[in-house]
Order: sequence, then structure tokens, then C-alpha cells
Amino acid sequence: MARLSIMPDIVPAINQAWLLNANSRGRINAVIEAVRGPRVLDVGCGWGFVAATLAAAGLAVDATDTNEALREVILAYGLPNLRWTPWPPVGGDYDTVLFLEVWEHVADMLERIALLELCRNAMSQAGRFLFSVPTPGRWTPNAEHVNLPVSSRAYLDELGAAGFSVMSHEPVGNGYWNLVIAKGAP
Repeated sequence: MARLSIMPDIVPAINQAWLLNANSRGRINAVIEAVRGPRVLDVGCGWGFVAATLAAAGLAVDATDTNEALREVILAYGLPNLRWTPWPPVGGDYDTVLFLEVWEHVADMLERIALLELCRNAMSQAGRFLFSVPTPGRWTPNAEHVNLPVSSRAYLDELGAAGFSVMSHEPVGNGYWNLVIAKGAP
């Protein structure tokens, strides 16, 4: 799949540098390889690096985030198949739903499960869910990362409670992140 070769000026230099980091590239590449189907929803898209990379490769990507200011960033990429979708996304028939580096930013367990259910409801019947989370024990809590896992059991249990069946679970990006690939439970 194509690599992201565009970066709008609206993206701060510190975030552009993050994208060039080998650890970040490893995580993004693992996600790119796991995406299936032409329709993708990126929940919690942030600066839109993954969404724009997938759109540049020809996929139809809807990006959303609770931070409405990020809408301008998504639109600044100028890709016709990368669209901003208002929060919260309603329904959908997405082949792949991304929930990358979001879980650790939500302190309340019931809110996390509700977000996961929202993602599951946006998937097509045969859809795939990609979820990334910090590797337990590799990160220190800070103002942004309020819910760091002490074990993989915490997030795997929440995925199950939200109706997901885990297909794979492995470290990516120099082992600092875990990528979970799941599907909606039958």
C-alpha cells in the first residue's frame, strides 16, 4: 500500500516528526497491512495520518474525532476520498473500523465499552476491527494517557463485553503498542 507522501501545513511540526519516527511508522504499517475492504472508518482519527495514508492508497475513508477542530486538518489533506464524519458516527457498513490509540485516553470503563459498541455497530457483517493500545508495562501515565493497561486482560475483557471476538493480538512498533484484530461476535 502507498505511503503517505503529503502533509498539510496545518499539522504542527512536532506531529509531523512523530510520523517520521520508526516506532510510529511500524505501527502505521501494521495497521495498513491489516485493513480489509474499500470502506474504512477511523474513530478518534487525531491528526489523520492513518486515515490520509489509506485514502492516498485509494480506500474510501471517513474520519471522526470528538475534537471538532481536527475537521480542518482532515480537509487540509485535500483527498477526495477522505471525508470528515461528525461525532458520533451513526451506523455504517464499514469493511474496517479503526480505534487506534484511543482506549488509553478514556478513563471511564463504561464509556470505553460504549465507544467499542459504537465501533462494532458501524461495521459490516464481515467487517474487521483494528484496535491499538499501549503495551502493558511499557508506558508511564501522564495527563493524556489516563488509562494505561496493567495487563492485556483489561482491554481484551472490554472488547468481549462490547461484542467483539479477537482474531489476533500482537505487539507492533518496536513492541510499545499492541494491535488487536477483531470481528463482531456472531
